[in-house]
Amino acid sequence: MLKKSGYFVAEYCITKKMLKEIEKTRVLILGCGIEGQSILRFLREKFPEKEITVADRSEALRQSQDDNLEKVKYVFGKDYLKNLEKYDLIIKSPGIKPNLSELLEFKKQGGKITSATNIFMSQVRGTVLGITGSKGKSTVSSLLYAVLKSAGKKVELIGNIGNPALDVLENDSEDSLYVYEMSSYQLEDLEVKPQFALINNLFPEHLDYHGNLEDYYRAKLNIVDESTSHELRATSKKIPLEKGAVSCKDTGGLRLQGIPINSTKSNQADKGQRPLEKYLGSSQERLNQHDANEKKVQIVFYNAGSEDLAAVMQNSQSTLIPFNDGENSKLKDGKLIYKEEEIIQSQEINLLGKHNLENALGVIALCKELGIENEVIRQALSEFKGLEHRLEYVGSFRGIGFYNDSISTTPESTIQAIETLEDNLDTLIVGGLDRGYDFSELVESILQSKIRNLILFPETGKKIRDLITNYELGIMKGKNLQASSAPSNFPLVSWKADNLRQLQDDIKNLPKFYEVNNMQECLKTSFQVTNRNKICLLSPAAPSYNLFKNFAERGSLYKKFIQKYS
Repeated sequence: MLKKSGYFVAEYCITKKMLKEIEKTRVLILGCGIEGQSILRFLREKFPEKEITVADRSEALRQSQDDNLEKVKYVFGKDYLKNLEKYDLIIKSPGIKPNLSELLEFKKQGGKITSATNIFMSQVRGTVLGITGSKGKSTVSSLLYAVLKSAGKKVELIGNIGNPALDVLENDSEDSLYVYEMSSYQLEDLEVKPQFALINNLFPEHLDYHGNLEDYYRAKLNIVDESTSHELRATSKKIPLEKGAVSCKDTGGLRLQGIPINSTKSNQADKGQRPLEKYLGSSQERLNQHDANEKKVQIVFYNAGSEDLAAVMQNSQSTLIPFNDGENSKLKDGKLIYKEEEIIQSQEINLLGKHNLENALGVIALCKELGIENEVIRQALSEFKGLEHRLEYVGSFRGIGFYNDSISTTPESTIQAIETLEDNLDTLIVGGLDRGYDFSELVESILQSKIRNLILFPETGKKIRDLITNYELGIMKGKNLQASSAPSNFPLVSWKADNLRQLQDDIKNLPKFYEVNNMQECLKTSFQVTNRNKICLLSPAAPSYNLFKNFAERGSLYKKFIQKYS
């Protein structure tokens, strides 16, 4: 068992044979949310007479459970992790930290931990297209699903944005396609890799859960082969180089839905090679079709424009197909081009922002390599209307344009929103749960924009206000604003001197601050301070959990009070 950065990596994967043996195993389902309930349905269907225990910290979930289910025991509350020695196998929901002391002790005593994702990946007969990235993976997944559906494929959207994966296994067949949106929580202990993976970007996120940036990147990159995460420290500019960096896990030979990978060197896809239909279908079918000595590979599409991601992927042993690389996959003269073919005009895509055009380039690359016709791709992309809470245009009310970008829970995604709306953005609503993010680049983006009003939610709203206040103090004190002469309490010393001088020259009116504690107060203020014919944007740059149930509730309340005060 390999210890990695403070917690043990799960190494237990349920094979078809092991699944039959579960009937004799004492099983605990840890987590009673959507995925936990899906696991319960799956096990109950497979083993109608088996006794199963479900545990969750949240007492609130007790009321939503079916107490009439036979041979199912529920444990709720603060003691939900007690008496784990009673069980042989824990099936853990994503979001429950693997480094909890009780879980580490359970594994130390010989207990096994797995997940719904691992069960699905070991049982599925169809082809899995795994989608991940720090932001935008839901949009990519939905776009890809729309294109494949339009192409007449038997396709399911599963994972974070679709159905729970185990719920769709009943209708699984070798011609099934699964677009699987995978979070870092689902990927950190992934044992069986999808045949196809698409990674659209990589930047800091979920640091409170993973503990540090390296562990977060490792979790994300666990969607691809082991050597990629092995070289993480040597290639990522955001992670300091350290001797003795170890690989994410020692698998003794990666399994790619049953396909062993003979990893010898990075396998960049030939420019003219397509389509990849021979990789579709069941694992066993592909094994039968290929000579035993032929290299069996995972196909990985990655955004070459994402700096850290592009650097790390060069060490991958998978077959790599970059998109947004400025050569084979690019945006040129308002056209999205793949291998010299114009696929669609950018103005035909009903999504805001350059980042969404990059998302579309990724979908185009994957679909083209699967042999989907250009017109099918173009029509599906042009008809896609976008997702709720993702730079969603709410409407114009009292002369103000309102946008809902509640899904933006990192500084990077809010910067993208600011750059998309440009000079018409008058009021920005930011702030939320403090996960230790660095907001200096976001503040730089704010100061370079024409934003006049900042409406601030706790907790990180105060951090952003303090950064701008310290900047203002630097100007008032007549400082040069170069890093070498910045005051000791000036937090933006990492900025380039040229940028700072530019800010000093260009910024005449710093934004005004309005601190609020609820959405009702936020929208009252928004209508009062935002100029007509301008934009008010909710793009918090932080998670919602300190004030709201989740980002969806935050966005829904935003839209509710817009209507109320309009």
